[in-house]
Amino acid sequence: MQCGWCCEDWTNREESGGFMFDSYAVCPECAVKKMDSIRSYGEESHIKERCPPDLSYADWVRRMRWSSGNDKVIITTNE
Repeated sequence: MQCGWCCEDWTNREESGGFMFDSYAVCPECAVKKMDSIRSYGEESHIKERCPPDLSYADWVRRMRWSSGNDKVIITTNE
């Protein structure tokens, strides 16, 4: 599972954290790094859901995709 902002691969990592910012799944690292900026622009309402502490970020993203019927992972690059 890749972060929607930094594109880091979190597929095999166990860390929990992160959130949905509009339609982007944001990894735990970006969530911490970008929160001050999000607050400064008053964009907290764009955070639609947060990863529960008992799930890894990757498992949380998988669960959200599965429940929405979008269980395919598509990686797009600009190369």
